[in-house]
Amino acid sequence: MTDLRRALRSLIFLIVCPLLSACGGSSELNVPPAAPTATPPPSAHAQFVTDDQGRALILHGINVTGSAKDDPQRLPWVTRGDAERVQRDFGFNVVRFLIFWDAIEPSPGQYNETYLDQVAERIDWFAGVGVYVILDMHQDVYGHFDQNGKPLGFDGAPSWAARTDGLAHRIADPWSLTYIQPGVKRAFDNFWNADGPNADVQQHYVAAWAHVAARFKNHPWVLGYNLMNEPFAGSEFAGDFAGIFVGDVQRSKTFEQTLFHQFYERAVAAIRAIDADGWIFYEPLAFPSNNGGASYLGKLDDPRHGENRLVYFPHFYAILPELTLHYDPAKTLELDAWVEARTAEVAEIRTPVMIGEFGLPWTAGGSPLGYLRKILDTADQMTSGWAYWTYDPGNWAPIMGNDLHETPNADVLVRAYPQRVAGTPIRYAYDVDARTLDLTFVERDGVSGPTQLYIPARRFYAGGWHLEVDDTAGSWSSQWDGEREVLSVTTPHTGRLHRLRVVPAS
Repeated sequence: MTDLRRALRSLIFLIVCPLLSACGGSSELNVPPAAPTATPPPSAHAQFVTDDQGRALILHGINVTGSAKDDPQRLPWVTRGDAERVQRDFGFNVVRFLIFWDAIEPSPGQYNETYLDQVAERIDWFAGVGVYVILDMHQDVYGHFDQNGKPLGFDGAPSWAARTDGLAHRIADPWSLTYIQPGVKRAFDNFWNADGPNADVQQHYVAAWAHVAARFKNHPWVLGYNLMNEPFAGSEFAGDFAGIFVGDVQRSKTFEQTLFHQFYERAVAAIRAIDADGWIFYEPLAFPSNNGGASYLGKLDDPRHGENRLVYFPHFYAILPELTLHYDPAKTLELDAWVEARTAEVAEIRTPVMIGEFGLPWTAGGSPLGYLRKILDTADQMTSGWAYWTYDPGNWAPIMGNDLHETPNADVLVRAYPQRVAGTPIRYAYDVDARTLDLTFVERDGVSGPTQLYIPARRFYAGGWHLEVDDTAGSWSSQWDGEREVLSVTTPHTGRLHRLRVVPAS
């Protein structure tokens, strides 16, 4: 996409700027009629996160949890039983686990091993039920307090690293407008300017990541590290929310391709010096990419030997549904813009892509469940995994109330999907109404182990289900794990496309 087209695409957000300024199955193998011989259209990307057997991982999961932002120990509310429920009831195979710089390094160069012990304990809960963990260094509006102890934002950096140079700041309403307070922008500026008088701030952050990587690099269920939640450009944010969408494109582009890009390269290099194999997740600037605007970050280099293990990790929030708590399914301009921008970026950077956050309350007006289905279908079309926001009980979550009963969101988030694919996925899709799952993949050298499909039999297939395959050459076999609701399918090495389909038995 050219810069001009990107700038024109950003104009669509003019409509929202006034708002912001103001505020038990069958594993029998059936052979259906001959499938088309034409190769399906390629997916949005050909790169995938892989497991230790080389299989492509499709990750469906949830953020654990927003409550940790306000917890004095910076820990989520969840118990071991919740970790079990995440897998058992919802079929999730990953959590994005929030960690915080102020808890890790409360004083310069002094790391809180007790906190990391507590994080490790919770990671083991998820590992015990076969759920991967992505460690997310979370921030919202930089940190709780500035260097002088004055309230600054919400979570993230320790106060000694929040250097506002005495500029004014206050907590605004809506909360996101706090980002444009002068002191908040200056704190970010002092973080990004790694060659300035406050260069030690970014150096400490990068070193803290290296310390975390050293602690968890050998944990088989720690999939990797998300370098920063929703990065913000500071003073390069063009002054207000209207400006970021229709303002100086070159200014944003320059920042992303210099200071922002350089920060990520330093952080990647520091982690790689400790952990050569962990996956490193990175996000574009939250504004405007969360809402469909373009990113100019470009391709990052991974200094590890072998294939890159970097994952593009954008968030997906449409502004109007989030601010008005109403979704009109006839108005998809923002959602379409997000897909167009992310697809173009992934084509350029050639990395796996995964949606790190998205969500909407089921109590919102219009069609909130339709909004979630739209995003989930989009993720399938992009062969992308996702992590829903969040597992805190409430109307955003799949659970709520003192008894943690399910919300209507649960039946939307739970869907049949391929968890591990013994090759490269070309296409997969789940049809909500028909309750069918289709997967097409090609073999890839060096891959072992079966393809594994999650099939929520207890929830959606009371009458049972069947697996259909379209390749009769060679020997196919399958094994059903009824407790985990996972079907393992061993496919023959034929050099052909493999197509699997799960359909209701009745």
